Amino acid sequence: QVKDCLALALPGPHVFLLVLQVGRFTQGESEMLGHKPLKINDYVAGAHSALQDFIRKCWSRFYVLNVNKSHSGLSYPQVKELLSGIDKLVASHGGQAYLVKRFSLQALQERNNVTAERNEGAYLLRDN
Repeated sequence: QVKDCLALALPGPHVFLLVLQVGRFTQGESEMLGHKPLKINDYVAGAHSALQDFIRKCWSRFYVLNVNKSHSGLSYPQVKELLSGIDKLVASHGGQAYLVKRFSLQALQERNNVTAERNEGAYLLRDN
């Protein structure tokens, strides 16, 4: 499946965006923190070692989206800031796509052709 995703994103993805939910606060934890939200750096510092290792592998780059109960989604400023951060990251790499050394460009292009043919065949079957 990874090969299919990479093949469809040729010449390659510019960023990988992984969304995780941080732990939920209980009423007791909220009272203990004096109703002050925990800073993300403090949360990461006390997080499980597997999460800390993952963040280190991502060059310690992460972004916080704050979705509270009063809003059903993200605010426009948060989305705008996230997209701006992605644009800056892409620009810092000279606009180059992420190089997938594990798979050759030719193999991904062939996989893209196979995936496109498979999808076209499925579409034709649905029309009949």
